Amino acid sequence: MQYTVVHSKDPYLLARLATDLQMSGYSVSDWVEYADKQIFSGFNYLKTYPDIIDFFDESYSVAKEPNTKLTEANYIKVLTQILQP
Repeated sequence: MQYTVVHSKDPYLLARLATDLQMSGYSVSDWVEYADKQIFSGFNYLKTYPDIIDFFDESYSVAKEPNTKLTEANYIKVLTQILQP
């Protein structure tokens, strides 16, 4: 199974990416759980599987996996890479 791990110090940028992916057909795993934990204040990693998105913080092992740094400057490039692997 191919996946992408995206890292950003800006959780709002990750939420924006998740929203754009969701509008493209991805589903957010446990979206309600993330909203309850105030996603904008703790999650720094987003992991995409085919059509599924998960959020993680620094404590999960996903932080040690190869990842792509997400910034405002490369946002469109990262989004395009995820949607067109």
